[in-house]
Amino acid sequence: MICWWQRDYIKINLHQLTKIFLKTSFLLSIFFCAWIEAAASLSDIRVIDGDTVHAVHNGEKIKIRLAEIDAPEMDQPFGQKSKSYLSDLLRNKSVTFISNGKGSWGRVLATIYANQTNVNNSMVKFGMAWVYDRYVKNTDLYKDQNLAKDQNLGLWSQSSPIAPWKWRKKNR
Repeated sequence: MICWWQRDYIKINLHQLTKIFLKTSFLLSIFFCAWIEAAASLSDIRVIDGDTVHAVHNGEKIKIRLAEIDAPEMDQPFGQKSKSYLSDLLRNKSVTFISNGKGSWGRVLATIYANQTNVNNSMVKFGMAWVYDRYVKNTDLYKDQNLAKDQNLGLWSQSSPIAPWKWRKKNR
């Protein structure tokens, strides 16, 4: 029988404590990451254009810019259709968002989810917005954009669509 004051007893317990510590740390890190990534809910949603919404979160009015995408401007061809499509994606759905911080115009940059479907991706996938080359982090968006192009979906059905950042530079 090994007693607590003997060397082997201490080795076994230190080994067991290390395993417990590592497992606990791992579980806490998963919980912490899930807590940080938790989507926050939105209400009273008003679509401004194909990549901007105004909404209420925790009783506060906020302006959200859909991250990593750029939709046609309202005075640009396909601008109204892009706005309508975004409205349809959000209408009568449980809408949440994950913030990526704030942009230069003071808007919250975010990924929006409607019934747990990534709205930012859907806008690109169905040809209602471009991948915003300058700010993209999720390069998988390019796969969706290329599929939309190949299938002539949305704005890609036009003979020569102009990216919004080029449109703004030319028209302002």
